Amino acid sequence: MARPYSPWLQSVTIPSADTNVNLFTLLEALDPEVPAHVQSISIQVDIDEGAARVFVGNPDTLSATNYGAVLVATMEWSTGSHESNLIYLKDIELRADTSTTRVNVSFIVR
Repeated sequence: MARPYSPWLQSVTIPSADTNVNLFTLLEALDPEVPAHVQSISIQVDIDEGAARVFVGNPDTLSATNYGAVLVATMEWSTGSHESNLIYLKDIELRADTSTTRVNVSFIVR
């Protein structure tokens, strides 16, 4: 896949229920050249996921009771950065309460 795309717009699947997965690992499987640092990011649970819940948090601390955001279908979590402090995708983990949960990801690179 040729890069850079900006915005980068793709969908990833959280494979297993109640298991943390690193966002960068999911993205890198789609595009080996995906950047690790981005200027802004948006994560949305796919419209067809019904009542599935997706938890967004940090590595080593994300759980069903400890998270930064919890999303259901069509809900979105977004964050941006200042020019000198980019968002490190390896610091974002996802967790779903159902298996094969589809999540839409978009981000802007510099």
